[in-house]
Amino acid sequence: MISPEDKHIVAQTLYGECRGEPLEGQYAVAHVIFNRYIHAGAGSSRITLTDICKAPDQFSCWQPGTRNHNQMMAASCKELAVQCRIIENILISFLTI
Repeated sequence: MISPEDKHIVAQTLYGECRGEPLEGQYAVAHVIFNRYIHAGAGSSRITLTDICKAPDQFSCWQPGTRNHNQMMAASCKELAVQCRIIENILISFLTI
């Protein structure tokens, strides 16, 4: 189970990195995040999805002062709705494997 904070951080990361991309591109970035999380031990090593998203030099949207960072931080819950649905769909797909 992922925390609400982790889900929000992943949604922000997707929004900041690829909001202008087609859904396939956004799903691809989401899969990168979840694959890194799984290969890091999926919680067993105390690595969180937030850690994955905010790791240095991984996702440029977390670089303070950049255009993407500022837009991502200002995004409302409504603006993050598509990214939240992507996360839910990926979680469902992992549960059915």
